[in-house]
Amino acid sequence: MTSWGSGLFHGGVYDGVGAVEILITILVLVLALVISAFVGGLLLWFAGKITGTDPYYLGMVMVAGATALTSLVFELLAVFTGAGWLEFVGTIASVIVLFALIKKYTLAHIFPDIVIMVAVYKLFTFLLGMVIAFAHV
Repeated sequence: MTSWGSGLFHGGVYDGVGAVEILITILVLVLALVISAFVGGLLLWFAGKITGTDPYYLGMVMVAGATALTSLVFELLAVFTGAGWLEFVGTIASVIVLFALIKKYTLAHIFPDIVIMVAVYKLFTFLLGMVIAFAHV
């Protein structure tokens, strides 16, 4: 575990790494964010269709993108500051963003409609993760 004094550039992850490597890392993060938004939006849309909340696909892409961006911001803050507890805060913040934006982009109620939709969405993401993990074995 790193201390408060260590961060990204002072004995941290990118100590002695050039600007090109940092730029490539940023581009990979942006690409992962875009892929996460579209795949997450598809899974949210499918979960909404199954649970009967009838969401719009582009709305669910925005929800998934905002959720992934929220998580990414807290992950980067944790890397830059060396404060690992920010990852936990980011997880809580991304769940709050997920519920709030689904409520905004659908006509569903928080309980039970959106809770069931998020449970089905999380099941889909777990199953997709298992398929990807076992595809590489």
